[in-house]
Amino acid sequence: MLYGTPIVDPIDEKVLGEVEEMRRDLKYRLAETHRWDGQLRRQLQARAIQGSNSIEGYHASVEDIESIMFGEEPLLSQGQAARDLRDLVSRDWLRPYGETKGRFYAPGPKMLAIREDFAGRARPLRDPYAVAR
Repeated sequence: MLYGTPIVDPIDEKVLGEVEEMRRDLKYRLAETHRWDGQLRRQLQARAIQGSNSIEGYHASVEDIESIMFGEEPLLSQGQAARDLRDLVSRDWLRPYGETKGRFYAPGPKMLAIREDFAGRARPLRDPYAVAR
């Protein structure tokens, strides 16, 4: 044998014990779910705000409250989306086709006029390399 194994003295054994203890702690720290703690805290806060607001007569979904907490725009409710579509139809921006679940919307007269105006003003692209030829 080229090298002999050194004798482990009490100081070395103490350090090896501390390293083993840190290794066990690290194993448990890696298994902790810190992200879940933050997500749970945000959802609980949003639910608390939702409950407080519903007592005051303002009903909002937990998702909308979370969006507002993050500085984002809340999603539209189905009622608001339906009102917006009816408004666009009444102003001739959209034209509805079909009934209930099969309904879809196509461009209305005003949107078609904008499309035609743009198509009439469009010019073909010029060749940028014509000078080099």
